[in-house]
Amino acid sequence: MTQSFNCPSCGGTLEYQGTGKTMKCQYCGTVVQVPEEFWREAEQAQTTNQWMKYILIFLAITVGLPTCLALFGTVFGIGSSIFAAILAFTLHFLMR
Repeated sequence: MTQSFNCPSCGGTLEYQGTGKTMKCQYCGTVVQVPEEFWREAEQAQTTNQWMKYILIFLAITVGLPTCLALFGTVFGIGSSIFAAILAFTLHFLMR
């Protein structure tokens, strides 16, 4: 999220992109301190994004993986049953 504030030296509008606590004014070259509420908000958003990433990984491991393995087991079991039935009928007709 881009936030704007004015350079204290020249008054030019600076666009804060959410990284760092200082930035260089593109108009006068002065190194400017970013207002604290801007970088604190950016840090909080970054922390929230990290937690969301960990929650998604946790859900993938605890829900997604067992679901996929169970589905694979079910499909494998059904496929094995069908194969066994076909094999039994084939052997039955060949042994006649």
